[in-house]
Amino acid sequence: MFRTIALVAGLLALSSLAHADDWPHFRGPGYDNISEERGWSAEALSPEPSIAWRAEIGIGYSGPAVVGDAVYVLGYADGQEHVRRLNADTGDVVWTHSYPGAKIDTLNAGGPGATPTVVGDVVYTNGREGQVHCLKTADGAVVWSLKLPEAYEVQVPDWGFTTSPLLADGKLILDAGRLVALDPATGKEVWKSDKEHKPGYGTPTPFAFGGEKYLAHLNNDGLSVAKLSDGAELGFYKIDAQFDTAGTSPIVRDDTIWISVGYDGRAALLKFDGDSLKQVYVSRKIKNHFSNSIVIGDHIYGISGQTNHSRTCMLVCLEYATGELAWEQSGGGFGSLVAADGNLIYLNDVGTAAIIPANPEKFEFISKGDILDGQCWTAPVLANGKLYCRNSEGSLVVVNMMK
Repeated sequence: MFRTIALVAGLLALSSLAHADDWPHFRGPGYDNISEERGWSAEALSPEPSIAWRAEIGIGYSGPAVVGDAVYVLGYADGQEHVRRLNADTGDVVWTHSYPGAKIDTLNAGGPGATPTVVGDVVYTNGREGQVHCLKTADGAVVWSLKLPEAYEVQVPDWGFTTSPLLADGKLILDAGRLVALDPATGKEVWKSDKEHKPGYGTPTPFAFGGEKYLAHLNNDGLSVAKLSDGAELGFYKIDAQFDTAGTSPIVRDDTIWISVGYDGRAALLKFDGDSLKQVYVSRKIKNHFSNSIVIGDHIYGISGQTNHSRTCMLVCLEYATGELAWEQSGGGFGSLVAADGNLIYLNDVGTAAIIPANPEKFEFISKGDILDGQCWTAPVLANGKLYCRNSEGSLVVVNMMK
C-alpha cells in the first residue's frame, strides 16, 4: 500500500512538472507570446537539435496554430493560398483547402502572413488579400467566407492583410481599415468601429479593465483602444510608423499599454483610465519592426532593429515601468521571441535558435542550434513538447524539446 501511495505521489509530481500546452492562435493562449509549457528541456538545442519532422507548406510568414494532434498552417504556391491541417506527430497532411490568391512580394517573399485561429471544431484564417475563411477542423469544409476589400471597401495594404483573426467575447475581430466584429458562426457583421485608420499589420490585443472589455490595436495611424461590445473608439495615441510599417501587437499589463514601431521608431508606455490614454514615457532604446516583445516579471525583452539592417539588431531588456535599459546584446541578428518556463526562445532570421534565461541582470544562453536555412521572420511556436520553426520559402521544421 505504501508503495502504491509513493507511486501515485511520484506520478502526481511528474505531472505537475510536465505540462503540455496548445498554441491555438497568434501570440499563444494569453496573447503575450508566452507558453505555459513545462517539462521541456532548455538544453535541447545543443549540441544538435533533434528534428521530429519537416514539411513544405508554401511561401509565407503565417505562424502555425497547434491544438492537440493537429497543426494548422497557411502558405502560397502556384497562384493559390493553401490552408493545411497537418498531423502534429508526423507532419503528414490531413487535408488542404485552397483558393486563388496573389503573392504580393514587394520587398519580401510574399504569401499569407496571418496565423490561423482554432476554436472548437472550426479554424479561422485571413489571407494576403483579406480572404477570410471559417473551415471545419475535421475536413477543411467551408462554413463561410468573405473578402475584406469587398465587404468593407478597403484597399489591400502594401504588404497584404496580416492581422490574425481574433475571437474575443463571442466576436471575430479583424482589421479592415477599421476594427470590425463578425459573428463567428456566420461571418455577418456585428459592428464596425466608428473610426477609420490606415490598416496595421499586427493583431489586436483583448483586455479587461474596470469591469469592461476592450481591444488595443496598433494601426498605421497609432494606438487605438475600442470597446469590445460595440467598437467605439475611446482612446487614441498617435505614433508615426515610418513607411507605414506598424507590425506589432500592443502589450497590456494592468492599466498600462506598451507599443513599439521600427525604423526611425520608438516604444511608448501609456496609461489607460477607461476613457483615454496618457503617455507615461517614450523610449528610443527599442524599436520593434514586426517582432513582438515579451514582458516577464518587471522587464520587457525584445528585438530592436529592422530586417534590412539585421547585423545591427539588438536583443534588449528594459524595465517595463520606466523604459530604463537593463542590458542589450548584439550579434544575433533580426529575429523573433517566444517564452516558456522563465526562458526566451530566440529564432534569428537565418534559422538559428537559442534558449536564453529571462534574466534582467545579464545576458547568457543555455543552448543554441541551427534549425533551418532561408529567411526566418516568423516567430517560433512551442507547443506540446515541440518547437515549430518556419522560413518564408515554406519549410516548416519541428524540433523535439522534451527532456
